[in-house]
Amino acid sequence: MKRFALSLSSGLLTCGLTACQSNNETVKLKKEPKIISISQLKGYNGFYNDYFYSSRDKKVTETIERAIESAAPTNKDVMILRPMYDIYVEYKDSSRKEMHLTLTDRGKQGYLSTNNSNKETAIKFYKLSKKDLKNIADIIGDKA
Repeated sequence: MKRFALSLSSGLLTCGLTACQSNNETVKLKKEPKIISISQLKGYNGFYNDYFYSSRDKKVTETIERAIESAAPTNKDVMILRPMYDIYVEYKDSSRKEMHLTLTDRGKQGYLSTNNSNKETAIKFYKLSKKDLKNIADIIGDKA
């Protein structure tokens, strides 16, 4: 009986310590970004490749990729009040992701959206957290 109690206590302690450590770790990215490029929006039918910002810096690329991965899907209609941007992510495996960035409410909210070059597919919006919005605004130099 003492062995069982000792084993149970040891197991619970191990689980507790593991849980405490996992809260301090950052979320693993699904893919490793190689380069992030940002341009002003040319229109929803494509992406403008005249980039005013581009970075291969690991800290920058991972910050933006984490923001994209953690943005929450929303059905809210997004009223555009600020200039919009195209964000292009190229990954180390040569795949890529293209998103539009919309700033609303005078830059207090930010939404990512999918490309709508295929008229049959509805645009999907993803709301950025305030922290992620600030991080992206700081990176691209927007004083949102």
